[in-house]
Amino acid sequence: MKIDLEKLYLSLPYIFQLCFLNLQSLIISKRRYNSDFFSYLNYYLKSNPEIVNINDLKKFLIEAEKTPFWKKTFNKHNFNVKKFNDLKDLEKLPILNKKIVKENINDIINLKYLNTSKNNHTSGTTGSGLIFPETREMENRQWAIWWRYRINMGIKFDTWCGWFGGRSILNINKKSAPYWINNYSMRMTMFSAHHLNSKTVKFYYNKICDKKLSWLHGYPSQITLLSNLIIENNLEINDSVKYITFGAENLLESQRRIIKKVFKAEQYQHYGLSEGVSNISLNTSNEFIPDQDFAYSEFISKKQLSRNQYHIIGTNYYNYAFPLIRYDTGDILTTYDNKNFKIKSIDGRNEDYVTLKNGAKLGRLDHIFKDIINVEEAQIVQESLDEIIVNIVPHKKFNKIIDEKLIISEFQKRTGKYLSINIRYQKKIKRTKNGKLKFVISKL
Repeated sequence: MKIDLEKLYLSLPYIFQLCFLNLQSLIISKRRYNSDFFSYLNYYLKSNPEIVNINDLKKFLIEAEKTPFWKKTFNKHNFNVKKFNDLKDLEKLPILNKKIVKENINDIINLKYLNTSKNNHTSGTTGSGLIFPETREMENRQWAIWWRYRINMGIKFDTWCGWFGGRSILNINKKSAPYWINNYSMRMTMFSAHHLNSKTVKFYYNKICDKKLSWLHGYPSQITLLSNLIIENNLEINDSVKYITFGAENLLESQRRIIKKVFKAEQYQHYGLSEGVSNISLNTSNEFIPDQDFAYSEFISKKQLSRNQYHIIGTNYYNYAFPLIRYDTGDILTTYDNKNFKIKSIDGRNEDYVTLKNGAKLGRLDHIFKDIINVEEAQIVQESLDEIIVNIVPHKKFNKIIDEKLIISEFQKRTGKYLSINIRYQKKIKRTKNGKLKFVISKL
């Protein structure tokens, strides 16, 4: 019988959760921040992010050709890897999407690198998760890129961080502080998103002040909620917070304004995804810059988009175990105009909240589907505080007994057992006017 480690962890007393989380983080930290990581970080700090690393791209394409899927694809489209020296040549290849990847996953995997890789997964922004191998080099380089972005802002590697993400770190039924866990190896105070409401915000506020946290990182939705609650409770943050960085969700201008009312810190947004095919960072000049020295990002216009909107298509350079070439991220960006390509905003991850009875609001619920790979698409609809409707398009391998139970269990880890989870099967989930799937619809 497979043990649900997350469920076991959440059932533990606080002191054991503290020990368990820190032990796990120590193991991850040693793997993530090794000598290779620091070597890559030094390299990227000296590199120009806007220049495509064509030599590494060619090496990557050569390795990709060793897989059945890419060998067949290259032959079909007369793509000669050995003669590749121009980015225009890449356009001979078709655009890849998650559906195609899932249908051909075994033929995309490069068996040569499986012994030096670990499993990674997408969180399933559209409700369709993906589990795939990732090389150690890819992981180290990815974190080196993220730390280049932070260091260039002024954040030091040993700076302690206040973390506001969507991960379940405490049992949802916990009734008293602390509503956080200090993660010592990662130098993070990890705050629980599931306990943040008007009654508990003072505890969060006092911890930020007492710890003199200079850097907050997390989902825009969570830091916005924190800011609103601080305003509502007439609390005034001291000036210790200097930097706020965001990930996973699109940062809205309205959110930025609210956060600015409370924290006078600089705000920086970063775009990236688990597949590692594209990274885009907001620099100190308030400009979005693609990290082309890490992965090659293409921006492609389609008929259903406005003049200044583009699909983000990406190719990574270093995940030899699972090569993704011209991969459609499913995300969209907007430029200031159609002549000078300057990125105005990244629009692909604008999500709503699900509201709990205690007033807490949860975003980024796509993580529920990260390990549920037998769902093609999903959508969460909330019409009351008592019920959540989950619309799903099941994969042919979907098991109504096993997978339904897993979906409900993953929801309850985050929302408790006070919300009824109603699963409805669909042939297709309705899109918005511009063709986007809205993952969360709240009618409250």
